[in-house]
Amino acid sequence: MANNLPDLCLQNIFKHLNYDKALYPCTLVNKQWSYSSIPVLWSNPFIYVFEGRKPLNSLKPLIDTYLSFLPQNQQEELEIKPKFNQNSIMFNYPVYIRHIFFYFIYEGVKYWCNHCNVSNIIIKERKNQICKALIESFFIKSSKIDTFEIFESDDDYFNISDIFGSISNIQKIQKIRTLIIAKCSDISILLNLTLNVKSLKLFTLYNFDLVNSLRQFVQSQKNLTDITFSFPPKLFPTYWEIFHSSKTATSTVTFIEFIHIQFPKNISLIYHLALFTNLQYLKFRACDFGYIPNIKEDQLIQEINSNYPLAFKKLNTIIIIEDSYLNLEILKILLQFSGEELLSLELFEVKINKFNYIIKWLEVFCPNLRRLVIVDKTNDKLEIVGIHDFFRKFNNLSYVIINGEKHFAT
Repeated sequence: MANNLPDLCLQNIFKHLNYDKALYPCTLVNKQWSYSSIPVLWSNPFIYVFEGRKPLNSLKPLIDTYLSFLPQNQQEELEIKPKFNQNSIMFNYPVYIRHIFFYFIYEGVKYWCNHCNVSNIIIKERKNQICKALIESFFIKSSKIDTFEIFESDDDYFNISDIFGSISNIQKIQKIRTLIIAKCSDISILLNLTLNVKSLKLFTLYNFDLVNSLRQFVQSQKNLTDITFSFPPKLFPTYWEIFHSSKTATSTVTFIEFIHIQFPKNISLIYHLALFTNLQYLKFRACDFGYIPNIKEDQLIQEINSNYPLAFKKLNTIIIIEDSYLNLEILKILLQFSGEELLSLELFEVKINKFNYIIKWLEVFCPNLRRLVIVDKTNDKLEIVGIHDFFRKFNNLSYVIINGEKHFAT
């Protein structure tokens, strides 16, 4: 049956497979599966090593493979003796890369240089040259790059504009993942050229000179749907304001994630989130709500209903992970506003003091809930009292997960 599936269908299936346990074995099944799985396997090979916690020595054959595809004159200029003959390699691996993660590529090249008997005197210059050559090769050979990451480097680095072919490829990027950025020249080029961004992730931008560039960038994005933030308290309000004050972002963004945010006292989080009229997915990971002052619930609800009648009307998923203390006031307001639209509530590794309150709010406000997961390992006595009556309050809820245990409706 699987042999009858078109290659494109197989590739779409393979994108959802785990790299170690399922994807790699697919390359060994038969010729069709091999040809369909290799492009997926090689779309982002560096991340499999770094985020998959693979041994660093697996980087060397990876870099060796890519270096074998450099033009002969470039190999000679960089004093590289290719390990493989291009003509003997079955696949043109650089064609398949879709994710340009500077950090992973840079660290991979650094490891390769450190294990190729390169003199410490020239290793710094050489790794920059090789890194530049590889990224240039990726830009030239791959037409499907859709994810891009810039990071701050302590070493001498190079500008994106120095890489042949980068400008035209940057303009095609669909997703951008921006990590620690310190090179204003690099990020300015990226912000000025990238107009098709759908997903933007910002992690600890210490350079306030980027604020105006980022503001213009956000205003220019007509397809921005996903944003992720991770900032220290002093920086967060400045960068967060760029988004909640943007008419463009507040009308297009559907997904917001906060990571390791310690929300400051002067932040009006609920008001700001209410501005995002298409918000569907809201996620907090390891955030601290403790600094948000007590909320005047009735006044807040009245003001939001009056000023932002569309607030949270499309919010269908709320996820809170690794929160030291769950702010019940904020959760109640979100449940109340999302109401019938809410389909999924997941609370992982959170400290829950008033579990029964949450259950009651769900019964009152969220009749269409389909997924409920609550995990608090500090409290092994979490229990839904009258669980059968609880299930009757919902139209589509077939089971709930409480501290890892499934409870079914029947």
